Formats: sequence, C-alpha cells, structure tokens
Amino acid sequence: MKKPPPRKPHLKSANSTGKGVWLKKKLRIHSQDGLHARPAALFVRIAGRYKATIRVRRGRNEVDGKSIMGVLTLAAGRGSTIELIAKGPDAQEALEMLEQLLAHREMPTVVTVVRHHRSPHAAPPHD
Repeated sequence: MKKPPPRKPHLKSANSTGKGVWLKKKLRIHSQDGLHARPAALFVRIAGRYKATIRVRRGRNEVDGKSIMGVLTLAAGRGSTIELIAKGPDAQEALEMLEQLLAHREMPTVVTVVRHHRSPHAAPPHD
C-alpha cells in the first residue's frame, strides 16, 4: 500500500501580500536534533535576513524568531509541532524559507569562511 504524499502545511492569510496581516504555518520538526543549538542558530540567522516580524509558537509559548535565546527556550525536539507567524513585506518568503529548513531530517551544515589578513608586523610563516 502506497503512502499518501506528505501534506504541505497550510498558509493562513487574509491576503496574499502578507504586509498587513499575520501569516501562519504549522510545521513538524523532522531534524534529529530538533530546534536546539546549531539548528536554532541557523533558524535565527535565516529569520534575521528578512524585514518581516517573525514569531515562533510551541504550545502556549511564543517567542521572537530572530532571538536565539527565545528559540532555544521552546525546547522543540524532533517530532514537535511549532507554528511560525510572520508579518511584513517579505513574510511569505521568510516562512517558505524557514519551512524548507525545518523540513530536512538533517540540518544543512553551514561553513563560514573568514579571511584573515596577516599583520605587516607578524613573523613570517614557518616552512
């Protein structure tokens, strides 16, 4: 017997622009690590790229989606259901990007490359 295709979370909105209304999406967390430490940091980093106000709700707790401490306090483990709530000019795009992030069973690895400039006063490297 075939499994039915996974349901896409429903996007609730009074209009399609997302500028004047709160958009909401209920999502289940599939990542092994849940929304803890690195996944939470990545979530907050992505949320911070958008102008929209982003809130995250789990049960009765609702926090700022751009705050690492807020997201961590939700203690949203694997299988948890959370609700993303956003309002602003790019709210719909933000919710779609965050949904894609949370849909992964394993969080993507993010590597930040920092280029260091050698000081002119530093000793030459050892060969």
